[in-house]
Amino acid sequence: MEQDELIRLDEINIRILIKDLLKNLIFILMAAAAGVLVVSSVMEWRYKPEYTSSATLAVMARGGSGNSYSNLNTANSMAEVLSAVFKSSVMKTEIVKAAGEEAENAQISATLIPETNLFVLKVTAENPEMTYSVIQTVLENYHSVSDYVFSNAVIEVITNPSIPMWPSNMVNTRKYKMAGAAVGFLAATALFLLCSLLRKTVKSVNEGKRKIEGKCIGIVNHEVKNRTILTRLRRANKGLLITNPTAGFGFVEEFHQLAVRVDYEMSKNKQKVLLVNSVAENEGKTTVAVNLALALARRNKKVILMDLDLRKPAQYKMFDLRNFEENGLLAYLRGEEESMAKVFRQDERNRLIQVLNKEAVGNSLGLIENDRLKWLLKVARDSVDYVVLDTAPFSVATDAQRINELCDASLLVVRQDMAQAVDVNDTIEMLQEGNSDFLGYVLNDFDNRLGGGSGYGYGYGRYGRYGQYKNYNKSRVSNTENR
Repeated sequence: MEQDELIRLDEINIRILIKDLLKNLIFILMAAAAGVLVVSSVMEWRYKPEYTSSATLAVMARGGSGNSYSNLNTANSMAEVLSAVFKSSVMKTEIVKAAGEEAENAQISATLIPETNLFVLKVTAENPEMTYSVIQTVLENYHSVSDYVFSNAVIEVITNPSIPMWPSNMVNTRKYKMAGAAVGFLAATALFLLCSLLRKTVKSVNEGKRKIEGKCIGIVNHEVKNRTILTRLRRANKGLLITNPTAGFGFVEEFHQLAVRVDYEMSKNKQKVLLVNSVAENEGKTTVAVNLALALARRNKKVILMDLDLRKPAQYKMFDLRNFEENGLLAYLRGEEESMAKVFRQDERNRLIQVLNKEAVGNSLGLIENDRLKWLLKVARDSVDYVVLDTAPFSVATDAQRINELCDASLLVVRQDMAQAVDVNDTIEMLQEGNSDFLGYVLNDFDNRLGGGSGYGYGYGRYGRYGQYKNYNKSRVSNTENR
């Protein structure tokens, strides 16, 4: 089976990408906030405020008529050298005397206003007081310098300078902070998108068919659990059953198709006992097992549905039998009850024979490995057309591996974006190494409305977690010490 790391466009599921982004939205927003903080810190570190004060000077010809033409000619002739006059060593000496040695670094410029005889004198320094002191010194002493250079010109102050109130090099911090927030937001978004794309779970039907070893025997579409307003308000945790009047047509039809395929595969090999399992918990194995049994019963097959998930039984919840008190299965397996009479429960409404359990058992392996379960399955096999078994997931315990030795065939339920593809393949390998015939896998809860192939998946509630048990196996399914 091809296991390359390429990201294929036909396998991208936008819904899952959006779901991952929403799940990590708090971290993305934190990255945006970090971008703002970084930009603010850098700007505060690098930014040095500067203050500018200016005065307007008029240049006029000395002793002349004061007409505009002569004044313009005089101003033009002074334009190239007036700044040099203000920056001369003599002027610098006067500035240092008046404002201190730090004022020597003040920037002084004189700019001619085009088509006029006006100059704008500007002084820029590191604080307002120094700026004003320097420009006042320049205005008070420029005559002592300019008289030696321009004997035919007179410079008069038109607009007096003032103490600057705000820095002249103010930066639009909001713009840069927004840019920092955008960079942080986009970087975090790109990172989570990349992690989502590279996550080696099965996120689409096409990806499942490429990465999973074996045959895809069915795809289960999305079914809203609580369709009515009343059930949503009550937050009912009933299981999704094809016998429910509110069940969608597509959801029901898919299990009928799955039942047809299973019936065909098992009947041609005269097989009766089917194991339905998954790699990890909450992949929907119980939902698939129950609805497959119901679909087979609707095909006029005599079916026994067994809940052999002794660590976390859930079938009684699926059928809303929370007041179910009988515990004949455990009593029989423990040897407390010799008769099987209380083990089997007749469900007339759904035309099923049920073997239910309500009590969770921490050490279930001992009950599974005794001969009583083997005998129970033999009696069931001889009594009906099919026996559908629901067991604990492979990642939780070795129960499923032991029970697989007693079965004729097996199915693996693979929920969208749950188990790693390599773990799915390791589980399939273990199933194939057993005595049963591996029929294939069922892609479950697949929602591909925004890409990644066909199928829509369905949603269902959690019936509890296996993690509370002390013997919870946290290692990967690839650990094959019990093969």
